[in-house]
Amino acid sequence: MHTNITLRMLLDAAVVVCIFLGWWYIALPIAVLCAWALPYYFEFVGEGLLYDSLYGLGRGLGIFGYLGILISLFIGAVMLLLKAIVKL
Repeated sequence: MHTNITLRMLLDAAVVVCIFLGWWYIALPIAVLCAWALPYYFEFVGEGLLYDSLYGLGRGLGIFGYLGILISLFIGAVMLLLKAIVKL
């Protein structure tokens, strides 16, 4: 169990560093794989909020200012549904 927490923290750090550097095309696949492989990966929503805080939320952007959080919520819900279907 301790290894799982360490792995989770390392993967979270990798995603956050990729977001800070602007590498969303690397951060998104890593986060999706984490959402699939790790149980209850709710950090995904926080990472979407971090992305929006850095690169979105601008005045005049409309819904595109919240794209990071919306995509993370959508992918998180899809992953939870897929995990439930696969368990059946």
